[in-house]
Amino acid sequence: AVVIQARLRDFDRSIEEAACDLGARQPFVFLSVTLPVIAPAVIAAWLLAFTLSFDDLVIASFVSGPGSSTLPIVVFSKVRLGVTPEINALASIMIALVALSVTAVALAMRRRILSLDWNHIDFHLDKTPDSVPLGLWLPYSPKCRVLLWLVA
Repeated sequence: AVVIQARLRDFDRSIEEAACDLGARQPFVFLSVTLPVIAPAVIAAWLLAFTLSFDDLVIASFVSGPGSSTLPIVVFSKVRLGVTPEINALASIMIALVALSVTAVALAMRRRILSLDWNHIDFHLDKTPDSVPLGLWLPYSPKCRVLLWLVA
């Protein structure tokens, strides 16, 4: 909730108002204007909640019903008796999923950066960072320089 709330705090409400002024109904405004803007925050909040719920064994043991057991409870009960090949396989699958996800995101970011037309970007060389919007000053940040070096 904190991640999404921080994104909504910086969200420009005038974009929603402009869509409403142009005749868009509320569900369309949410799906076409608000959701694309807050989608990275929603994904980050989901990943954070999934990671915390996957790690928190105590809450999982209290929340699960009498006939059901969650994956953290099953893993914990099997690890108490000793590490079996099933646990090793599960750990390998989890590591592979994380590695594939990181690789897919890195390739998508690389493709997006390489598709930019750098000739039409005004870098505002004659201005200071305080007078230029953040998105236009980012090519001069150290992180962006490293990222551009990696994809080149």
